[in-house]
Amino acid sequence: MPKTTIHKPSKPYPDFPLFAHGNGQWAKKIKGKLFYFGLWDESDGALEKYLDQRDDLQAGRATRQDKYGFTVKDLCNLFLTAKRHQQEAGDITRRTFDDYYATCENLLSAFGKRRLVDDLSPQDFESLRASLAKTRNPNTLGNEVQRIPEPTSLMLIAMGTMLLVGRWRSCDR
Repeated sequence: MPKTTIHKPSKPYPDFPLFAHGNGQWAKKIKGKLFYFGLWDESDGALEKYLDQRDDLQAGRATRQDKYGFTVKDLCNLFLTAKRHQQEAGDITRRTFDDYYATCENLLSAFGKRRLVDDLSPQDFESLRASLAKTRNPNTLGNEVQRIPEPTSLMLIAMGTMLLVGRWRSCDR
């Protein structure tokens, strides 16, 4: 019996991050492991799924089924808005606001903008501190760490915001 060949589709555009796997799905190899994101004829959906899961997969974390919730990006935006109001009121300087902005960029880079605040743990902050320590002197590191709210504070801010915008959901897991 002759072997049938599968004609894989080409990428929808040159920078498309996934490849057509022989099983009929779009796939990506991350940290030496193959992940599948959707059927060939659903390239847009596969790309969306990949983008939703990319940060978790690259960090070696299990992906969440519930992708809706209060994200690190939401938290940083809320925090920076509050700090902007403080700056406009004269409570903090432009330099202080810029430092807070840089701190939020570090949080987004370390945790991923789509990461749910619910998923943050003390170990995440320990890892962040360790990575910051590699590029900062002790004084600068101390200043940076002080600008990062404690995980408990982040959760309180997130819960308060979710109550305000009606996004609170039950915590029974």
